[in-house]
Amino acid sequence: ISYRYWNMLDEYRLVNDIKEKLCFVSHDFRGDMERCRNKGPDNTIRREYVLPDSGDVFGHVKQPGPREQDERNGKEQILSLNNERLAVPELLFNPSDIGIMQAGIGETIVEVALFLYDVLLTCRVDPAGNRGNAS
Repeated sequence: ISYRYWNMLDEYRLVNDIKEKLCFVSHDFRGDMERCRNKGPDNTIRREYVLPDSGDVFGHVKQPGPREQDERNGKEQILSLNNERLAVPELLFNPSDIGIMQAGIGETIVEVALFLYDVLLTCRVDPAGNRGNAS
């Protein structure tokens, strides 16, 4: 992300604020990606984040609706987010979408649960209450 005077690589707090306020996990990823292609009010995904001015650390989400002239006479720096709102969190579930060959959250949870199940099956408890592989 790069926008005018903001080097977003250095502004990790700002980027985290944007992600926390605007990103979401989609229940219908493909359908929402299609809605992102719509223009105007038919696009229910697009949101705008007003970047902070020189005195603020964080910005705010601009509420959707008719555009009105703001108090600052349009001097706000606005970051418009569309499919980024759902594509970023989707990578947690499908990292292969960007070429990372690792399991997503769902696969990792299943692998850990199976591993723990195997560990519990092999772990025996003796009557004295000591844990371990008692033979």
